[in-house]
Amino acid sequence: MKMNTNFTLTGKLLIFTILMLPLNGLAQFSPGLPAVFGIDGDVLSGQSQNISGSGPLGSFDWFRKTGSGPNTGYGIIDTSGTFVYNAQVAAGTNVTFNKGMAFPRYSAVNGYLLLDARYARDNFGYSNSTGNRDFTTYTNGSKNGDNPVSWSTTPSGATVADKADIIDTYIHMRREGTVINNTNPSPLILAMAVNTVGNTGIRYVDFELFKERVVYNPATGAFSNSGPVATGGHSEWQFNTNGTIRELGDMEVSFSFGTAGVTEIAIYIWVSQAVYTSLVPTGFNFVSGEFYGASNSPAFGYARIVPKPANPFRTWASVSSVNANATPWGTNSKALGGSPTNYYSSQYAANDFAEIAIDFTSLGIDPALSVGGNPCVPPFTRVMAKTRSSASFTSALQDFTGPYEFLDAPQAPAQIAAPANLKCNVSTVTLSPAVVVPGAIYQWSTSNGNITSNPNATTIIVNKVGKYYLTSAIVSGCPTNTDSTNVMGDYYKPVASASVIGAINPSDPTSTVTLQGGDVNLSNFSTPYGGSVGLNWNWSGPTGFTSNVRNPSANRIGTYMLELTETRNGCKDTANTSVQTAFTLPIVLGDLNAVYSNGYTQLKWFTSAEYNTTFFEIERSTDGSNFSRIGKVSSKGNITTRTDYEHIDILAAKGLNYYRLRSVDVDGSFTYSKIVVVNSEAVGISLLLIYPNPFGHKVQVKVESENAEEIQIRLINYAGAIVRVQNEKIKKGVNTIVVNNVSNLGPGMYELQINTKSKTFSTKIVKQ
Repeated sequence: MKMNTNFTLTGKLLIFTILMLPLNGLAQFSPGLPAVFGIDGDVLSGQSQNISGSGPLGSFDWFRKTGSGPNTGYGIIDTSGTFVYNAQVAAGTNVTFNKGMAFPRYSAVNGYLLLDARYARDNFGYSNSTGNRDFTTYTNGSKNGDNPVSWSTTPSGATVADKADIIDTYIHMRREGTVINNTNPSPLILAMAVNTVGNTGIRYVDFELFKERVVYNPATGAFSNSGPVATGGHSEWQFNTNGTIRELGDMEVSFSFGTAGVTEIAIYIWVSQAVYTSLVPTGFNFVSGEFYGASNSPAFGYARIVPKPANPFRTWASVSSVNANATPWGTNSKALGGSPTNYYSSQYAANDFAEIAIDFTSLGIDPALSVGGNPCVPPFTRVMAKTRSSASFTSALQDFTGPYEFLDAPQAPAQIAAPANLKCNVSTVTLSPAVVVPGAIYQWSTSNGNITSNPNATTIIVNKVGKYYLTSAIVSGCPTNTDSTNVMGDYYKPVASASVIGAINPSDPTSTVTLQGGDVNLSNFSTPYGGSVGLNWNWSGPTGFTSNVRNPSANRIGTYMLELTETRNGCKDTANTSVQTAFTLPIVLGDLNAVYSNGYTQLKWFTSAEYNTTFFEIERSTDGSNFSRIGKVSSKGNITTRTDYEHIDILAAKGLNYYRLRSVDVDGSFTYSKIVVVNSEAVGISLLLIYPNPFGHKVQVKVESENAEEIQIRLINYAGAIVRVQNEKIKKGVNTIVVNNVSNLGPGMYELQINTKSKTFSTKIVKQ
């Protein structure tokens, strides 16, 4: 039975020939382009020997055509690094090697899922040549159906009949699309090819596909790890009671070819005698009388299968009808080779080379159709090619090559490599899998972070602290693996402080002062990333003054700013100090007080002495760090008696408001007051003041309450641990509370919390 189906690709009409194998296995098979892969009696893309016209644009073949003329096709076999074999093969060296696929296994290319490919070159052994021996041949009647561990080989080398002497073998599996499911998967195509030294007589070739990782030892000539002993040394196919496939096992694809082309294609699967005699598979039929094991009545063996009569079985086949280009490194052909010792040739002679392809899905043996199995688990892991002495499936085996890795696809674990930390000087971090599998599908997401690059790439770039997730699969549609990681942020700032020793004498041009950079221990507080690893001191001041030492000398009046940088993470903090003349009396500033009531904040302060003070600026903040000016009050002049000042803020933000004064002198220098905090939403109780800040041996908290009640005060360190808890009963009105036992706390930043019945106040304070 023969059916023709038209398929259009890139403007060219291709003929796909669909054939059903007759039960006797004899047929004349036709070439074709299954999944745009040429089964046409040659090995180069962009050309065709046995299909009318040249190969279509974008088609695949075993190797990509090089040289003159256009070629947009693809070669499936990796040829990188093979130049070393060109001279060896041409010189007659009996070299063996194998190459994998030019693309990552299980990758999608041009809309086709490429699972794997393997090329292998075998030894040659000629009966009429001296010194050339094939080191992978069978002896003593080894045959298909035997346990591979019982096969007998000649690792010392032997000669092989021309028609049975394998030189080049090829195998490739792909899908006509990228869909993998158990209802309507993209057809699974297996392509195979072989050439032998001789081109006369019928060649009988078997490609055996193993589920287990079978191994051949060239030193001992023994095979191992081929499959369970209990099932005859092979992995068995298992079925559900309704005839559907539950699990795939070993398989053998046999074909015969000669001057008349490919004359037979037969498929065998390893099953138990009980399954063969009693089960009716849903996708295919067992052939009566064709069950071959290691004895006359074996418990397990290879059973031949054919499609159901109603199912068209798609197969393709072709034999080189004229001389055609061989591999890029050449081959061995008795019909064309000039040397009687190796028959080296750059071409395959007519009838040297045969290739076939089978649609596994149309036969019902696609692993995606199995019930309860995983369609993404590779059905096979190793492949080997063999030749037989006659048409009988159990005739003596002659030559072999392999076994080679095939379809043993790697898994795609989702484990994420340990990420670096974001820091003040590290704004982005790259996340990547711990092990990158070429061709795998990677997808990233986050619940609370931010991804700045393509989330479907192998690696991503993030710029925000948060939790990130990686989902991976060997190919789209396969089961996924998931992992997560937390990107942390080391944003702990150092604690900068600045002061001055001395004053400038205007009458002495050599007069200097020493700027004090503060106590380094303040910045060496405990963090999840360790303590300080070093500080960078950067001073700036009047007339372009700069210095990078901790305690520099200065000789100009004015304000100096210290920018302190933590080496570990690049985070910075700043502090200011003012250099004055020796004759300037400092301002004596009393406490700043703030009370929120009736929708506004009333700020009050006083001075007990002023000299050269110009004005006061009132600054407000909602976070205790970033302040902005909200008002300005002029100074009363140079006085030595108490002077009271007041400012009303009617635009206080909801929640906590932080206030401070900036006292500015006539020369532009300035000083800051302590910071006070009020809560614009406070009902019944409000926080008036926390002082001193920074603190040493004690901390005082001033609160105002409309009623007597109980409160709790907590001190929390940078690691989030509660280091002090103090319960207090407060009265109606203003209360001053001393926080006990703080003198032995380590230096660094702390959070002070005040918990009432209805709310919590919180602010940051520093321990010197």
